Amino acid sequence: MIIPTFTKYPKVKIRTRTQKALRELKETWSEESDRKRDFKLISMMFRSKKKSDEAEIIDDSTWADLNMDCIFSKIDRTITPAGAQYLYNIMRIYERDPSKLKERFKIFRKFQDNADFRENIQLKLLKLSDRNYYYIPDLIYSDLPEKPRGYKLIYFFSFLLAAIIFSTIIYKPILLASIPICIMNIIIKRFFEKRVFQYFDILANLRKLLKIAVRLSKIDNSLKIPELEIIRKNRPVCNRLIQKLGFIMPEDDQAADPFFQMLLGYLQTFFLVHLISFCRSHEELKKNMESIIDVFESIGAIDASISVASYLEELPYYSNPVFNNEKIIDTGEINHPLLENPVANDFRIENSSVLVTGSNMAGKTTFIRTIAVNTILAQTLFFCLSKSANIPLLTVKSLIRREDDITEGKSYFFREVESILEIINFSRKGSGYLFLIDEIFRGTNTVERISSATAVLKELCRKNIAMVTTHDLELQDLLEGQFVMHHFSEQVDGERYYFDYKIKAGPCSSRNAIKLLELKGYPEEIVKNALDLSKKFVE
Repeated sequence: MIIPTFTKYPKVKIRTRTQKALRELKETWSEESDRKRDFKLISMMFRSKKKSDEAEIIDDSTWADLNMDCIFSKIDRTITPAGAQYLYNIMRIYERDPSKLKERFKIFRKFQDNADFRENIQLKLLKLSDRNYYYIPDLIYSDLPEKPRGYKLIYFFSFLLAAIIFSTIIYKPILLASIPICIMNIIIKRFFEKRVFQYFDILANLRKLLKIAVRLSKIDNSLKIPELEIIRKNRPVCNRLIQKLGFIMPEDDQAADPFFQMLLGYLQTFFLVHLISFCRSHEELKKNMESIIDVFESIGAIDASISVASYLEELPYYSNPVFNNEKIIDTGEINHPLLENPVANDFRIENSSVLVTGSNMAGKTTFIRTIAVNTILAQTLFFCLSKSANIPLLTVKSLIRREDDITEGKSYFFREVESILEIINFSRKGSGYLFLIDEIFRGTNTVERISSATAVLKELCRKNIAMVTTHDLELQDLLEGQFVMHHFSEQVDGERYYFDYKIKAGPCSSRNAIKLLELKGYPEEIVKNALDLSKKFVE
């Protein structure tokens, strides 16, 4: 008897689409996302959503001054447009209740520490990554359009066409009567769709989002994520709306079928199924819009929390802030999130404001931005890029980027005067502000600059904290007791000239700027005259 032999082929591991997606999620965890971002779409929730009277936002000018779009991009590893929009929204609004900030941060840590749970959710969120989902806030945060007048005609002519076609089973010649009805339905479609057609794609995407919400609601919520509980509570509403919106969006397998696409096209044109689906779902949408918003924001919050957790995983260190009720800023090894190799600084002020001096590029503007950015992160995401942070609850207002406005014929100095007046008006409203001004009144002459700066800064520091960069050392004496001076200085090591980016107390006393002239080969006579004059000016 001959025993057959079988060739042994190596086992081939077949990766499903889910396995590939899971592998990619694992590989990109704690890594920055380099995708292109459209901030007009990302900010849509923030711009559209009604804010409570108590809500305090980071204004557009301060947001731009502090490069917060770039910082958002650094933190943003979201999968869904809803997640990106939610993260942007919470980063633009100060949360003044420390207990709510602590709860928000606890969610970040839960996702950071539970990879299987996190990845299970992320696999479901991948279905909502399409760019078209950015437009959902345009529907849910605005007034839903009313059903078109005479919408009952839509039902009537759709039913009439169906009845005629069904009647051909008994009497075939009646099919001719369907021709004028089809023409009438085409006219009705074009007439009514002008008012509501722009919502069809958004409603189709909303339906898909609700389907994913139903799947998320079935996840075992042993970690007690509050947003998952909100989604679970609203699952009956989601199921009803999915059914009502059924004809607006086919199932995925149906949408891929060319025959079904052709059939759906006929149904939409001659039987008005899009319009009927809109009318059928209209009342349900209006009645349950609050639940829809809760579900949408919960999905966004979950995705945003996972994103922040990924960012925290990347950081070498961070701290949760301690909030004080005094004018105390006390930070240990604080740094800026956009610097690849940051130089950390310790910094403390108590019941005073700050003048920061130093050469250009020494780090003074970056430093005041560092304090401001971390103040915002502390009150939105409840962490600082420092080893310790004891700070007040502060609203940041900045004046850093200033340019001539050619279109309005405004000079640099004129725009600066207008902007500083806005800051003065905020200061007079009350306390709780951190004002940043980069080189105050640099657009005018020395005498008027120092005089105006002194008067303005005395006003700003009465109830609030100001951090101001300047080259005018005279301000220290003029503002003694109200401002303390710190500085950044150049370092000279033999023939090497460099910045150490470390903040130091007191005014800068070095003559390194003149030393640089010598190092660059300026004539000896010029260098000597510069040194002699600088000594006389100090005296």
